Amino acid sequence: MKQFATNLGLATLSILSLLSVSAKAEAAALRSDLLTTFSNLVQAESVAFDELALPKLDASKLYWDGKTNNVEIFFIDEKAGFKNQLLFSANDNPLEMIYDNISSTLSDSDGVLTFGEGKALRTFTDATQLSFFIRSNGFNGGQDIYGDDSYANTTVAGQTVNGDGLSHLIAYDYFDDVEKVNYTIVGFEDLWGTLGATGGKNQGSDRDFNDVVFAIKGLSTQSPAQTPEPSAMLGLLGVALFGGLQLKRQLATA
Repeated sequence: MKQFATNLGLATLSILSLLSVSAKAEAAALRSDLLTTFSNLVQAESVAFDELALPKLDASKLYWDGKTNNVEIFFIDEKAGFKNQLLFSANDNPLEMIYDNISSTLSDSDGVLTFGEGKALRTFTDATQLSFFIRSNGFNGGQDIYGDDSYANTTVAGQTVNGDGLSHLIAYDYFDDVEKVNYTIVGFEDLWGTLGATGGKNQGSDRDFNDVVFAIKGLSTQSPAQTPEPSAMLGLLGVALFGGLQLKRQLATA
C-alpha cells in the first residue's frame, strides 16, 4: 500500500510537472495570413507607424481579458539598430522579461527571432493590468526603459521609465474575423529624445515607433473586475424577476 501511495504521488508530481511545462510553453506561431496583414501595417524605417486605419488604444489601459488561459505575444517586426529587450509589468509590479534579444533572423546575421514567433506569458488568475516596455539596447547593456506616455518621468518598481518625458509606445486594435478575437498591435520607439534632436542624451530619434512591433492576443481595454460575471448577472436577473412578481401580486390584491 505504501509503495502504491509512493508511486501515485510520483505520478501526480509528474503530471503536475507536465502541466507546468505546458503552461510555460511557447504559444503556437501566428497564422500566416495574420502575420502578412500585420507586417504590411509596418511602415519603412523613419516613416511613422502612427497613421493606421485602425482604432488607436490607450496603452495605459490594457488588461488580461480574463477569458484566455494565457496572454500570447507574437513578434511582427523590428527595424532597430539596437538589440532591445521586451518586458512587461503586471499591476505595476517588478518588470518581467519576455524577450531578452529582439533581433530578426532575416535582417541580422546573429538574429534570434523569426517573424510570427510567439510566447505565452505566465498565467494570471485575478484582474490584472498589463503594461509593456522595452529596455533600449538592453541585450548589449542599455538601461533606458520606455513605455507608453502615462509613464513619462515615472518609475515602475524603482526603475525610471521614459526619462525623456516622451511616449515611446503606441497601440492599435485589430479584430480577427477568423478566430473572432482582438489583437493589440504595439509599436515602440527605442531612441531618446524628440524628433531629430541631438546633443546630450538625444539620439536623433525618428519617432517612427517601428523599432519593435508585436501583436498581443488576450488583452482587453476593460478590467474583468469591471465586467459582471455571468453568475452575477443571473443573480441580478433573478432579483429583478422576484421583485416584479412581488409587485404584480401586490397590484392584484389591491
